[in-house]
Amino acid sequence: MANNVMMSIKPTFEMEVFANKLADTYRSKGYRVNLMPMNGNYSIVIEKGTDGLNNLLGLGEKIQVNCIRNDTSLNLSFSNAPWGGKIATLAVGWILCCIPFFTGIVGCIRQSSLPKNIESDSMMIAAGM
Repeated sequence: MANNVMMSIKPTFEMEVFANKLADTYRSKGYRVNLMPMNGNYSIVIEKGTDGLNNLLGLGEKIQVNCIRNDTSLNLSFSNAPWGGKIATLAVGWILCCIPFFTGIVGCIRQSSLPKNIESDSMMIAAGM
């Protein structure tokens, strides 16, 4: 899993427009998105199923994406992914029964693919700006 992604952007690139488009993309996919502006850059928290039964079964997805512009490049850094619950679900599922084990595997796969999906969507959004 990549923790940092750097992409080239045009000099006319607008960070606010990019952040809002990325947020709207994930809202349309059913995620809760929280945009936090930071001196012209953005920190975006993207999460889905992080409460209740989904969290207990290890199916929740959550990640923080920090979008930082440096002249003609955009740096995306990913952090705060909640792996603890998924690992605990795998351990409990392995010891007690199969259902939490398999849901934990599904949660791990979803969580590990989230940064790559965000990277791909970000590149498409940035290319279109």
